Amino acid sequence: MVHAAATGCRERSYFDGQDVLESSQPGPGHTASGWLNRLVAALPAGEGRDLAPTTDVRAVAKGLAADLFGLSPAVLARSVFPGTELLRPVGGLAV
Repeated sequence: MVHAAATGCRERSYFDGQDVLESSQPGPGHTASGWLNRLVAALPAGEGRDLAPTTDVRAVAKGLAADLFGLSPAVLARSVFPGTELLRPVGGLAV
C-alpha cells in the first residue's frame, strides 16, 4: 500500500504535480498522453490486449447505497437495482 507519493518536481502547482504523476514524466508538459495510453500502444496486438473494469458499476452503487443509507442488500437487489441479485455490493467506499 502506498500512503503517499511525490516527485522531484517541487516548484510546481497542484495541477502540474497531477500532470507529472499521471504522465509518469520528469516534469509537466512533456507528453500529451498518460502512462497507461503509452503502455497499451506498446503492447503487441492480439489476444489479451483488451482492458476492462473488473467491478460492475452497479455493485459499487449498491455498496454506496448500503453504506450511506443503511439499506439491506436484499432491499437494494429487489427494488433499487432489480436483476442484480448476483452482484455483491462493494462496501466501505463511503467515508
